[in-house]
Amino acid sequence: MKHVLIILLAILPAIVPAQTVAPPPLVDMQVAPNPLADSAHINIFMESAGHVLINVYDAAGYAVHGSRHDHPGGSQRYDIALPAGAPGIYFITVQTAAGRLIEKAKKI
Repeated sequence: MKHVLIILLAILPAIVPAQTVAPPPLVDMQVAPNPLADSAHINIFMESAGHVLINVYDAAGYAVHGSRHDHPGGSQRYDIALPAGAPGIYFITVQTAAGRLIEKAKKI
């Protein structure tokens, strides 16, 4: 029995091919200006084209903006209007197939 186990362990890598896991697509986000005024300029970089969901939440967790975009890949700028006269902390989230990015920004 011991010899069978050793033989199986020796030939197992030849039987089962190694699985390679592709790294997740590169996604980056920058929010400008910070502190914010009446709008936010969100620059998103994605290696490849895909859907992008942009949501903005106030400090209490209420959604104040939500939009969906077809991102062409590469770098793209999105201009998002913010609530007038509502200073405070906002959280800007970008959701893609690769995951979610969150940036904290202050509105004055």
